[in-house]
Amino acid sequence: MKIKFINTSVISPKPNNNSSDIISGNFISGCLGGCWNTYCYASRYNPKNIYISLNQDSIINSCIQWSELQKWKKQPNQQDSTYYMVDIGCNTDMSLMQKYLNKAKKDDLFNSFNSGLMSILSQFDRTERLNTTFATKYSYLLNLDVNHLSKKPRVRISIMPEKSMKVLEPNTSTLQQRIKDCERLEKLGWEVHWNFSPVVMYDNWIKDYKELISNLPPRPCEVIFLTNHENSMIKANEEAKNYMKYSSEIKNSSGVMRYPIDEKRNAVESIKCFLEKNNFKVRYIF
Repeated sequence: MKIKFINTSVISPKPNNNSSDIISGNFISGCLGGCWNTYCYASRYNPKNIYISLNQDSIINSCIQWSELQKWKKQPNQQDSTYYMVDIGCNTDMSLMQKYLNKAKKDDLFNSFNSGLMSILSQFDRTERLNTTFATKYSYLLNLDVNHLSKKPRVRISIMPEKSMKVLEPNTSTLQQRIKDCERLEKLGWEVHWNFSPVVMYDNWIKDYKELISNLPPRPCEVIFLTNHENSMIKANEEAKNYMKYSSEIKNSSGVMRYPIDEKRNAVESIKCFLEKNNFKVRYIF
């Protein structure tokens, strides 16, 4: 994997109706995370490089321009009741990449990525209508104190049963570390949600997920079932393929693989009911 610095041509945000209202242009595209060689959708078409955008201000200004065209005050939705949420890390893990960008010899841009990430968060914080969100599997690397910001940026800690996590997300934060980091990050001023993504269906998966949920402190959460791809199955090792293979029953012409619709519908309902029974606010599930 090579880190390359570019002026991205993808400036405009994309609409989203799941984790956020919009997805920003890529501050970073690519990742060195442990799930890169299993289910990661970002690796399906960009397997070799990590692209760091130099034109960050253009990305942020494009999001601001989008927000100025929206109705204000915002109509509350599943993304947020007050602000338009911007996912700033759709194609990377922002917590992990700070570790590598600190070594990238681009001090004029980042002065360590902690400074760069804080700059991004601060610029969005100064806007009236926007707030930020991103997901991470490396919660222990996120150490920014954001208590001075006027809005709590949202971090979504990705979570799955430990048995499948060890295979599908090697060399990431442990399950216990992710649970432990919730309270630490809240003290640092973050709004912390659970990110059950992806939910992977395998033999006895529902038992493992119910055990996991029963041992988590309730927090707002999102639930996204695995959308697999032929390219992911090609590069995954055999153990990972055994977890992911049940999504191979439905394909489209682009190579996307999903669970059978009736089976998934029942699974969604089962997980949703169990989460709500255990006092989790399900922001969305699909």
